Amino acid sequence: DPWESAIQNAAKEITGNWLPSFPCQLLAKAVASLKVGTDWLVRDDLLPVRAHYLFSSYLADNKEQLVFVTHLLYLRDILENKEINSILHDPIVFMTDHLANFLFRDSPVHICVNTDLLRAANSKAEFLDVGGLLICHKGNITLDDGVITDVRYHGSEMNRERTSGLVNDIQKRQGISFSKAAAKEIAPDVFRIDEHFPELVPDTEVWDKLTRSKAQVTAIETSENGIVWLRYSDGSETDIPKQEFDLNFVVL
Repeated sequence: DPWESAIQNAAKEITGNWLPSFPCQLLAKAVASLKVGTDWLVRDDLLPVRAHYLFSSYLADNKEQLVFVTHLLYLRDILENKEINSILHDPIVFMTDHLANFLFRDSPVHICVNTDLLRAANSKAEFLDVGGLLICHKGNITLDDGVITDVRYHGSEMNRERTSGLVNDIQKRQGISFSKAAAKEIAPDVFRIDEHFPELVPDTEVWDKLTRSKAQVTAIETSENGIVWLRYSDGSETDIPKQEFDLNFVVL
């Protein structure tokens, strides 16, 4: 299988070890299940790069908080029952913040969880910790009070009037504070992505997706359409409009 081969090669190159057969197959299945209905795994020539993202330290290492990506269809069920059902989500996949924001922004609902509390609430669950993912491959996941730290929502589904009542109702009854939308509708089917703007401050470390190198934010214009100035580790500098920042950089 080309996708499993790409995962094995990425794991060997980055971690120095081949993955056992079952973890490799489960990781391949997990990502495929999240990208179903897309052409993400169609082009074999892109698979090696995409597999590397799953293990790269700048995307995969920080697991203090994890993210479960899903769709609006399942949001009420998850929050009201405080449970992720393994029949509807097979396998149940959690991932780092950076992976969720970089590779899975097309998923409209991002449920953030405290990793320690998640494990404590599901001590009998069978977890596989591989790359930037934490995968539960047997049984449902319980979301006790305090496990969910935030719910973020992306895209048009969550901006329509018919869904705002649902979100407010769940928020009121479950006591969860929702963050602002990561994409704001500014015209029919036109969205402005603005999730990361407030997080950018001078000295923030970022990763350049194109050059695959680290840089540091040196200055930021305060206006919404302002410029972000950056300095790379070799001393070279560049600047980029805020509106284009997320297309080229990942905050570390």
